[in-house]
Amino acid sequence: MSKKDYVLLDKYPFDSRIFTQGLVYHDSELIFSSGEYGKSFLGKFDLDHGTIYDEIVLEDSFFAEGISIFDSSLVLLTWKEGKAFVYDKDFSESSNVKHSFDYENEGWGLASDKNSFYQSDGSDKILIRNSKDFSVEKIIKVEEEGKPLYLLNELEFVNGYIYANVWYSNFIYKIDVSTGIVVEKYDLSSLVESTNKNKKEYDSLGELNGIAYIEDDMFFVTGKNWPYIYKIRLE
Repeated sequence: MSKKDYVLLDKYPFDSRIFTQGLVYHDSELIFSSGEYGKSFLGKFDLDHGTIYDEIVLEDSFFAEGISIFDSSLVLLTWKEGKAFVYDKDFSESSNVKHSFDYENEGWGLASDKNSFYQSDGSDKILIRNSKDFSVEKIIKVEEEGKPLYLLNELEFVNGYIYANVWYSNFIYKIDVSTGIVVEKYDLSSLVESTNKNKKEYDSLGELNGIAYIEDDMFFVTGKNWPYIYKIRLE
């Protein structure tokens, strides 16, 4: 396993009230989920104007977690409530839930390929779920240099690999889904230096959490309550 670098391509002001739990970039739209009980919502973010639009507020009893787009739908996990809500991928603020999936264990991060969902639950496991009924088809145990990698959080699937955030960490881990082995890791803690906040102020906002694939090796990344979202290229 090697440690790789990244290149900062651009940064944009982000709304620091967004407690980022999920992040996707689809059809030129940046979509996010924001967590916490009584504050959870789903929305889209306009990078050019720094504004939120098409906001859907969840009931106070739900804590929003990871999101992923599959076919014509957007799926939103909840933390401890055992519900995954399904919306139209082109949702607006007036959209309602199309249907929902029930599942056991906690919901943290969510990603998908053309066939299945990949879900984290805060452990060292990634659950591969059926796209039709959300049942567990396979479990991947993730290892870094022979040791379990715990607290797997936000996920993004790209070309046979899962890019994962880990709670309390400012690393991105690249995981081979065929083996569960971490093949590369990226230290993004230096993003702190690209802001006008000192490290103590920045760390108080929360860790890296949010990976959205753009194209080639480019991604949008941010963190929980971070004031910026970054466009980077992973080397």
